[in-house]
Amino acid sequence: TIQILNGLLNRVQWNLHHGTSRHLIGKDQLEQKREQLRGLIEHFIEKELDQKWVETKFIFNGKKDAPEWGTRLIIIANHYCGNGCQFLAALTKQIPDGILIGTNTGSFPKNSFGPVFQLRQSRIMLTFGNKLHLNHLGEPVSTSGYLPNYWLFPPMGITEIMRYANKSN
Repeated sequence: TIQILNGLLNRVQWNLHHGTSRHLIGKDQLEQKREQLRGLIEHFIEKELDQKWVETKFIFNGKKDAPEWGTRLIIIANHYCGNGCQFLAALTKQIPDGILIGTNTGSFPKNSFGPVFQLRQSRIMLTFGNKLHLNHLGEPVSTSGYLPNYWLFPPMGITEIMRYANKSN
């Protein structure tokens, strides 16, 4: 909804205004996120949308009665890939025209789901992974994430990716 998008935008702007020089997330990334949120809000207003839902779970779960995927899905990712990115990376491995470009997607999930322990003497806080990571076939996978179909190295850029994406096959 627009209210949710405005809340996210306010949070990003607060982080930009009150952030220190030691950003966990870079200032450029926050500014990029701010512009994305502003663009989404403009889209909602322009199209007179109250809310918008995107349902892809039926594809991810692989239901037999799911509609056939009729287009290419190209995902560009690196080892900073978040949970949503991991979902899309997994989806590229399931659909016929799914392509993952970049580097491996990194360990996932990003959030800590296990109990937190504190070492008695040093007071250092620790968590231990207690999840088994499975791919879409139910097989265990490394926590290094998904490997790309095509590796993308720094000298290559968006021009090469767009050239590839615009090819008919």
